[in-house]
Amino acid sequence: MSTTTDLEINWNNWNIPPCFPVYHFDLGELTGARRRGSFLYLTMYQILLAYLVTNLVTSVTLAANGIGIFRVFYSIFNLIIGTIIGFQLFYGGYEGLAKKSHSQVGKYMNAHRVMLVVVAFLALGPPFSSFNPFWRIITAQDTSSAAFWTTMCVVESCELLLYIAIGAYTIHYVSMYRATLEPDTFGDLLKPVQLAAAVGTNLR
Repeated sequence: MSTTTDLEINWNNWNIPPCFPVYHFDLGELTGARRRGSFLYLTMYQILLAYLVTNLVTSVTLAANGIGIFRVFYSIFNLIIGTIIGFQLFYGGYEGLAKKSHSQVGKYMNAHRVMLVVVAFLALGPPFSSFNPFWRIITAQDTSSAAFWTTMCVVESCELLLYIAIGAYTIHYVSMYRATLEPDTFGDLLKPVQLAAAVGTNLR
């Protein structure tokens, strides 16, 4: 992490989440590709949250009509886990871009790749999933909530496609930016060794 970056970013100005600020996030402190990449990560996270909340609303409404009550618990679980993991990925990606860290940018870029695959798999609607892809429209036709369920299948599927599209573009964009950064992995590994050597010299 460079000294210049430390001066630009006020990491001690905690401002998120609003109710209990323990992290710092400010797009206004970034410029160029770092700002755009961070904005894309934020957009991915917001779409993911919207997708998970929509799914919970769908599950609760269907359960109220006696359809798949167990799906509510899956939806709640997905919302909790998705919110936590999604935030860590978003913030880690933002932090890596803000610090211009080649290794951290790469780590969270790959983590976002995995997240895209996992969300896409779950959203395909395996038996244990609460998500509603297009193909569930067929199942919905034999229920008393056919119109609502069909509508929510379309809404959820569109949100999923948007998440995947924005996610793919984000990963591509961040990957292009990362290619302009100098690798810092070796330097990061040397820092603890140099520190230990300095301490050992002072103790002699």
